[in-house]
This record gives sequence, structure tokens and C-alpha cells, in this order.
Amino acid sequence: MFLAGVVCLAAWQVWLTLRLIEQDRNLEFQRAVQRLVQISGLAVAQLAERLDDWDLGLRELNSLPPPTSLEARMPTGSTFVMLFQNSVQVFPSRPVKGGAKLGQ
Repeated sequence: MFLAGVVCLAAWQVWLTLRLIEQDRNLEFQRAVQRLVQISGLAVAQLAERLDDWDLGLRELNSLPPPTSLEARMPTGSTFVMLFQNSVQVFPSRPVKGGAKLGQ
């Protein structure tokens, strides 16, 4: 009788330990998901803020070359292209690399 009681208590202890491990894994997974959601939300917010800043800056672009204040806010290596009815202006002027020749 005593042995049966000890075996039952040991089995119950093993079951509780396995449940605790399962719950710990579930909690760890939930926390990882929450961190990913927070990080992605922060990344999207920063990207949206930066894009809004660029959009507002581009609204100020009326002629090329752009004002120094506007050029400083744009990403490094940016190329400005202004399309007009009969022409296209590009700043800074750079050759197209690896592209096909015009007229072919």
C-alpha cells in the first residue's frame, strides 16, 4: 500500500514537471512573438516617419539641383529625377551602369 502511494505521488510529480516544462515553452514562445511584434512595430513606425519626411521634402523640390537642406535629408546616393512634358532632368548626372544603349 505504501509503495503504491509512493508510485502515485512520483507519477503525479513527473506529470506536474512535464506540464510546467510545456507551459514554460509556451510562455517563451509567446514572449518571442511579443518581442517580434514590438520590433516590427518600431521598424514600421521609423520607416513611416522617414518616408513622411522624404515625402515632405520632395514636395519642396521645384528645381534641380535641390537645395542643400533638402539634399541633406535624403538618403546617401539618392538620385533626383524630374519629369517634364518635353524633358527629363536628373541630379546628380551619372551614367547608367549595365543598361542597354538607347535606340536599340
